[in-house]
Amino acid sequence: MDAAYSGNITRRLPVSMGLNFIPTSILNSLPVADRPAYFTELVPNPMAGLLPDSSINDPLIPRQQLLVKYPQYNSVTITDVPNGRSRYDSFQSKLVRRFAQGLAVQASYTVSKFLEQVTTLNAQDVILTDLRATPLEKRLAAYDTPQSFSGIVSYELPVGKGKRFGSSMNRVLNGIVGNWNLNVDYTTHSGFPFLFPNAAPTVAKTANLQDSGRDALARAQGRTQFDPGYDVYFNTAIFPKEAQAPYTLRTFPTVFPDVRSKILNVVDASIYKEFVLKEKLKWQIRADFHNAFNHPWFGTQGSNDVTDPNFGQLFVYSIDANSEPRIIVLAMKIVF
Repeated sequence: MDAAYSGNITRRLPVSMGLNFIPTSILNSLPVADRPAYFTELVPNPMAGLLPDSSINDPLIPRQQLLVKYPQYNSVTITDVPNGRSRYDSFQSKLVRRFAQGLAVQASYTVSKFLEQVTTLNAQDVILTDLRATPLEKRLAAYDTPQSFSGIVSYELPVGKGKRFGSSMNRVLNGIVGNWNLNVDYTTHSGFPFLFPNAAPTVAKTANLQDSGRDALARAQGRTQFDPGYDVYFNTAIFPKEAQAPYTLRTFPTVFPDVRSKILNVVDASIYKEFVLKEKLKWQIRADFHNAFNHPWFGTQGSNDVTDPNFGQLFVYSIDANSEPRIIVLAMKIVF
């Protein structure tokens, strides 16, 4: 049995920052309701005729274009600013046990946390006079999984030459049914963090619903239990029906601290055998089964847009999303 702490702290990660934004002082100088009309109003363009083949070459131009640092460009982005950071901390344990008759078992369990600071919350957070001093949002990384478990069973099937069953079978029959090896790998982990909606909650409370809360909502709508493809997965009632007002600064996070996708449960299996061609040359044939039981994983958020009908619902990961459909692979290879 092994137990260990493993961690990683990374500094100076490259960060991209937009430099063309309306300054905070100008944004906040107007009432929220007046901002869209003011900033989108067409005004005389001092650069008209000077920027051929450009969308900002017309006689009139939205006022907001003249308020940014580089009005002659639609957007200006600087990349690879070295002030990003991340931190990973974990407790990892592993138990390995080998039994007689070709049976081996391995179990691994990890408790971890993965935080990152690689983006600004608002474009206006960028400090143009000192980019390295720009504050970045601290949030859970996309692949943060607080708990994960993996169990692996490897077994030399007791059939074939020198085995418990069929030890006297002929060479041809042994080549077909004898000396196969079976591996089964079960993996489960906490779901990945979901993106936060595009509006701040109306009350200061968690949006996370325990399973009992999800079932209660389902029963209130006439169903016996939570249906991931129909019911809301988290408490959408605490969010407004309208998205964040335009030309306002975001004051809420971009990633949920406590709402995650459903737990992943995947069983992978493989069966293979090897033919010894020479002393150090083997021919292996195998069949691999990814997600052998085709267990669906509701790992995709329907939408994080509060105005979308799918807001708060879960979708099953699809093949297009490169997720967890059952995949069967037949292969042969030379091992040397």
